[in-house]
Amino acid sequence: MLLFVGLALLSVSWSAHRTEALREWRTLILEPALFYLVARTTVQERESVVRLVDTLLLSATLSALIGLGLYLSGQGIITAEQDTVRLAGVYGSPNNVGLFMGRVFPFALAYLLLPTGKVRRVLVALAGAVMLGAVALSQSAGAILLGIPAAVVVVLVLWNARRGLIAVVGMSALGLLALIPLSQFPRFARLWDFSSGTTFFRLRLWQSAVQMIIDRPLQGFGLDQFLYAYRGHYILPEAWQEPNLSHPHNILLDFWTRLGLGGVLLLIWFQVNFWRAAWRIYRRPDAPLLRAVVIGMMGSMVNLLAHGLVDNSVFVYDLSYVFALLIALPGLLQATQVDSRPQT
Repeated sequence: MLLFVGLALLSVSWSAHRTEALREWRTLILEPALFYLVARTTVQERESVVRLVDTLLLSATLSALIGLGLYLSGQGIITAEQDTVRLAGVYGSPNNVGLFMGRVFPFALAYLLLPTGKVRRVLVALAGAVMLGAVALSQSAGAILLGIPAAVVVVLVLWNARRGLIAVVGMSALGLLALIPLSQFPRFARLWDFSSGTTFFRLRLWQSAVQMIIDRPLQGFGLDQFLYAYRGHYILPEAWQEPNLSHPHNILLDFWTRLGLGGVLLLIWFQVNFWRAAWRIYRRPDAPLLRAVVIGMMGSMVNLLAHGLVDNSVFVYDLSYVFALLIALPGLLQATQVDSRPQT
């Protein structure tokens, strides 16, 4: 984490727009890193670990409820393809709804599947339903088709390999059938159109990002510099209709264009250390509630990687704090005492 903060600060020195770079360093790198530091140095009991996750669940539930309330009142919405109304809630983009809810939903599902107590399971069932409702109305394709399904598969398999695989097979069949009516919605029908629409612009965006990396593979362009470099020089002529894109919509391209090759290596290092520690904790005997936290954090990280293939991943206000929490949780869980007592 210190290297992450240091490399990001160093990147300011070669950023063309340093004011914007410094602002992003402070809000998306330094402050989440301070949250990570506080968590690692103050949280020493398993109850506090659970409380952190409960707070995350509560924040997502409240955000979803506010979004649903605004949607019903005709506010907090975005009109997209063919006058499609999408829930944006407290965010500027409906896709941010899917990104945040996708990070949190795996914890709710893990709490629901494991014997974490009747009251808690009822509450997380309601919370999960609210989150999924908000995601459905946001029509976030990345969340609905990639992020949440990938996270659900991981949570189910980690919960119970045999029963989870059976559930995954059943859900896969239902998902394939659901694609038929889903393809009738304008938002999803155009996903398979490579000549225009979202997919067309996304492919052109990736081409431009790759060219940016070819030009500056070691340094990248710095924090919050993508927008200026993209619309000022790298945007392809056929993508002129969407010039105001501030990130490349892919986790690998995002880290590389912001922080250069060092950012990519740090991303890999984060993932290797997270999964090694998570797997080690998962294999140890533990109380159901803490086991649910472990499974939930693994599902959340899978969501980050899967949804991050086609959208943002870390460099957003709320997502940067969730990322810091996910990186902190293995250390916090390793420090807690193994306890096999039932939870209520």
